[in-house]
Amino acid sequence: MTRFVFASVLLLAATSIPSALAADKHTASTPDWSGYYAGVTVGSLAPQLALTDVGYSGHTFAASGVTGQVFHDNNLTYKTGATLGWNRQTRLGVFGAETEFGWLDLNGTKLDPGTGSNTHVGLDSGLYGSITGRVGKNLGKALIYGKGGWTTYSGDYLFTTQVSITAKKGLGLFQGYTAGGGVEYRVLPKWSVKGEYLYSDFGTQTLSQNSFPFKENLATNTFSMGVNYRFLTHLRKR
Repeated sequence: MTRFVFASVLLLAATSIPSALAADKHTASTPDWSGYYAGVTVGSLAPQLALTDVGYSGHTFAASGVTGQVFHDNNLTYKTGATLGWNRQTRLGVFGAETEFGWLDLNGTKLDPGTGSNTHVGLDSGLYGSITGRVGKNLGKALIYGKGGWTTYSGDYLFTTQVSITAKKGLGLFQGYTAGGGVEYRVLPKWSVKGEYLYSDFGTQTLSQNSFPFKENLATNTFSMGVNYRFLTHLRKR
């Protein structure tokens, strides 16, 4: 009887201790994404700038153009920026808000079709900003998230012709929406790296050159990488 009890205790210990150690290791290594953070980001920018020679009194600025003709400037370029954000982790997921601001390197023009004076119209580089909400899923050291919200851009329009007309004037603020998502990964307790895709529609602004209006509609696709620093770090049991 004594041997039976002793053997039962050994068997129970042999099966329980590894399970307890595994559970303890699992709970101790689960990071909490709650708190404030700041970071920097840099990425590839694919602008979709649609330019419209609207026309005036039935005539376009381009001598042989068609009223309302649309032409595009889609040259690949880059963006740089900084982020400030806050997360709250719950059992349902990770929720937060983020603001981003930085520089879009556009600085491009396109030939107005049908022009007899080599007329080019475009948009200069400038500052952008956004305020977005984030919703994500905690996968331990990784966070998969989606985000969306409001965005704005401030850049001058560019206009040149062979008849000594050169203009660089403010258009006012482009305003629209942005949406996308990404993956963030903890490399150190307070540091993480991320990869992110965003589509941004900045809306339309209208400029007037010698009474001839042009519309500029700006949208962008960006693929960026970033680094974030967290001001507080926690480990969460689950």
